[in-house]
Amino acid sequence: MHHQKTRLLTHVGTMAALTAVLAQLSVPLPGGVALTLQTFAVALCGCVLGPLPGAAAVLAYLALGLCGFPVFAGFRGGPDVLLGPSGGFLWGFLILAALAGAGRRHTKPLSCLLGLLGLAACHFLGVAQYTVLRGAPFRDAAALWESAVAISLPFWIKDAASVLLAIPMAEVLCRRLPWLLPAGRSEKNPPCSYAREKESATDA
Repeated sequence: MHHQKTRLLTHVGTMAALTAVLAQLSVPLPGGVALTLQTFAVALCGCVLGPLPGAAAVLAYLALGLCGFPVFAGFRGGPDVLLGPSGGFLWGFLILAALAGAGRRHTKPLSCLLGLLGLAACHFLGVAQYTVLRGAPFRDAAALWESAVAISLPFWIKDAASVLLAIPMAEVLCRRLPWLLPAGRSEKNPPCSYAREKESATDA
């Protein structure tokens, strides 16, 4: 039991560190939002670790940034980032990781659907916080739409592709790096169930 907890903490720390590294591969854009690989890394946290450990990895990443460590895009850190224009997306990463992780035990289509639902929730929080910081009422549909056009819709396809890519990538990682597998799972039983479906079809 102690070994499993230690192993799980190692997984959480590893994925949090990976998210911090990928966040630095960014392109600053107008409006205070950067184009990064954070979305891919966050979805990967859930797909590899599962819903709760995946969200825990993202929470650890956010906690590091909140404490001032430069782990956010552009080597930024501190409360002002989480409370700034892109802060809503960062909070939404918790939901994205949880839903992406929830899909790992289901079929590939359902895994993709849950991941995209998590992404939608992430973008909604990002748009909502951006709108409020602009001084517009949260219930102002026109202001929400204007914010969505500015910081959400242009990046939706890229982010959706990142989420969908994280699902098969998690399978590859767990096969090539078995120590990443959550406790109780084996290399022949990777996190994404669609991999098990392919194995069953091959065996048949």
